[in-house]
Parts: sequence; C-alpha cells; structure tokens
Amino acid sequence: MGIYFDGGGMGTDINSVSRASSRGLVATGDDFGLVRLMHYPSVVPNAPANEHSGAHSSHVTCVRFSPGSGGNQWLVSAGGADRGALQWRLVGE
Repeated sequence: MGIYFDGGGMGTDINSVSRASSRGLVATGDDFGLVRLMHYPSVVPNAPANEHSGAHSSHVTCVRFSPGSGGNQWLVSAGGADRGALQWRLVGE
C-alpha cells in the first residue's frame, strides 16, 4: 500500500523491497532510479518517504538492509544499466 506513490503507474515500477528488522524501516528501489526509505509498516497511500534520486542513473534492481545482528546500519542498492552498487549508512531515525 504505502510503498506505491503518485506517478508510479500500476505498481509495476517497484523492483525491490527490503525491511530492516531492528529499525522499523522499509526501503524500495524502482524503475525511476529512486531509493526510497520509509517507516514500517507503511499502510497509507503515498506514505511519507525520504527519496534519494540521482545516485543511480537508471532503474534500481535490488535494495537490501544489512543483517539484523549489525543493527541494520547499512542499506545496499544495486543499479541496472549503470551497474552501480551503493552502500548507504543509516543514521538517526
């Protein structure tokens, strides 16, 4: 529900979703090159999110949080055509 946003078509543009087990966060990667971070559970349409654009030059194929034993301090995103792998450090809430 809340991971879909205006301009996102019929939900076919979300390529990957990952939930941080110890932080109450969820991240998405989409066809627009956006990495979005929002609270979990995200149950309202167009839920507020931190959007990070410009890091990937094309679609984002995968997003994953670091394992829970590390406190989910990191998020990794992988790009498609740009073949980029980015590591994001999570600070604060």
